[in-house]
Amino acid sequence: MIVTILGQGLANAMLAVGVVNVPQIARVVRSSVISVRDYVEAERVLGASNTRIISSAILPNSLAPLIVQCTLTLATAILDVAALSFLGLGARAPSPEWGAMLMDAFRSGFGVFIEGQHAIIFPGIAIALAVLSVNFIGDALRDALGPRRRR
Repeated sequence: MIVTILGQGLANAMLAVGVVNVPQIARVVRSSVISVRDYVEAERVLGASNTRIISSAILPNSLAPLIVQCTLTLATAILDVAALSFLGLGARAPSPEWGAMLMDAFRSGFGVFIEGQHAIIFPGIAIALAVLSVNFIGDALRDALGPRRRR
């Protein structure tokens, strides 16, 4: 809906995907900050300033879930932008975007399936590899920054 209101273009597609994904990240930040409420109260009792509370209690305990959520959300954002471009709502024709490349290949007709399979296979593989690599990075960060790892 956002892309149809703002018009076509890669920037508008990325803006729409960002607006859709912000609530997920906000929920993660909120829940991780709420989970360190006891640390914040302990810092206040000790007389710490707001800057010290943020730097010693809130950021170290809530940054790891945020980083993991951002990497996993990035993978879905790549798929969403490619899907919008495939549907004709994302990047315009001269810009090299994987979803637009797939749309152009499918629009070319049955001849692409016989003679130019590379026009379909390579953008599809590029999307899959990008999403898989970002997911693997997110999983590795989750394992490295998880609470079990810190103990």
